[in-house]
Amino acid sequence: MLKKRNLVFIPFAIGFLTSIGFFGSTAALAGAGIGVDIYCLMREGGNSHESSWRAAYESIKNQKPGIFKTSPRQAAAMIIESVVREPAKYNNCVGYLGDLYPNELEIQKQIQAEVEAEVEAEEQDEDDKGYIEERYSY
Repeated sequence: MLKKRNLVFIPFAIGFLTSIGFFGSTAALAGAGIGVDIYCLMREGGNSHESSWRAAYESIKNQKPGIFKTSPRQAAAMIIESVVREPAKYNNCVGYLGDLYPNELEIQKQIQAEVEAEVEAEEQDEDDKGYIEERYSY
């Protein structure tokens, strides 16, 4: 049976666990600030979306403490929210925000092109393999 002493401990434990989540969210926002700085600076420097996104996402992921890491969608939303909150600071970055949420049609075209490239590579490998096998068959 629980003693009165243990019952007093329960509210303190709940308060402690609640405060951990609160301070973790503050650190996540700080990580988004660094991530958005990385993304915007790299894009303004002429880097592609893919390389800028990878660097920013890794930074955001590493800044968030805890077991659960930030998903790519959450990281993209964090970057957009940071740019919207401080438009004067990230004035040149607004034009790049559309790349964080690409059009579904563009994604399908990219996937189709990758599949076609893989099929062509496999066909080329099969042709080369047949040549090697026939080469020494006298």
